[in-house]
Amino acid sequence: MELQITRQQFFRGNWAWGIGAGLTRSQVSFPNQLGPQGQQEAQVDGLVRRYLGSERYRFFLGGGLSAGYGLRRQINGTTLADGQQSITRTREETLFLRPFSEIGLAYFVTNRVGFELRSRADVFPFQFSSLSAGLFFLTGRPTAAHPVESLTDARQTRRGSWVLSGTVSLQNEKNSSRLLDQGTSLSSERNMRVYLAPGIGRFVADNTLVGLSIGLSSLDSRNSLEPIQSQFPSSDIFRYTRLELRPFVRRYLSQRRLRPFVGGSAALGLLWNRQEAALQSGPGFIRTKKQDYSLDVSGGLAYLVGQHLLLEATLANLAVLKDEDISDAWTVQGGVTLKPAITVNYVFGK
Repeated sequence: MELQITRQQFFRGNWAWGIGAGLTRSQVSFPNQLGPQGQQEAQVDGLVRRYLGSERYRFFLGGGLSAGYGLRRQINGTTLADGQQSITRTREETLFLRPFSEIGLAYFVTNRVGFELRSRADVFPFQFSSLSAGLFFLTGRPTAAHPVESLTDARQTRRGSWVLSGTVSLQNEKNSSRLLDQGTSLSSERNMRVYLAPGIGRFVADNTLVGLSIGLSSLDSRNSLEPIQSQFPSSDIFRYTRLELRPFVRRYLSQRRLRPFVGGSAALGLLWNRQEAALQSGPGFIRTKKQDYSLDVSGGLAYLVGQHLLLEATLANLAVLKDEDISDAWTVQGGVTLKPAITVNYVFGK
């Protein structure tokens, strides 16, 4: 079962902001489980949308920030070699704060009532993963329709314009399992993930963008095992931090709102790991540090929305990678897709 309610307010032409709340519940059963596996998730959203068009059919793009809580419960039973039964209860709790993007189509049946089809991704960049349908109702006093945007009157890629982009993700997970047999024990796991990737660029000439993105990712994972019998408890802590510097250049190949682009970038990644363990023999830790490098070229399509948004879909990519811990050789990767990720950039300054 999934329920989603959103309240929107138009504030500038075809721009709208809103808040939403959602509840998702699911329950499945498998032969080797003593009980059903249940999953629940509740979330609150803040969003902004941009509608395009002036007829009954209107295309929209949007994005925002989602905060919520998730809970998953599971009970498994296994028969051991000596005929005894082992029962494991798992409870996983998740707190999350993450951006999302959405794309869809609205159809107005009347001036007040309509239907919409929407696909939503919980992280940037956008990836088509699901499709949902909904009903909407307009309140207030209707105004005159807004004209469709010009196909060529867009200033985002003019010389002197600045481009801002970025990704933010925060997730906290907690897992616990209890094994109910003669070797009864309780294990727990906590994971905290943080990812930040701001980027800035400037058009040094018409249709030529030069910039830099900085990515910072961090993981703090803690595992513990607490036997109820006399065995010595154990714990393990793993910390992971990665910093990436990626200068890039991009060239747009047309003057229309929908235009192809080609680009390239180089990246330097710095990675730090620290693992701590508390065992019966005593505590200990391992520290590692490494670097990785990459060069890539890519191509795709860009669409200029209004005068301040720049959407990009990468359709082809070729990358050369080197990881100093694996080998001294370079690895080549490439791909072409018809289901691209879509990135949303904000343009200002011109």
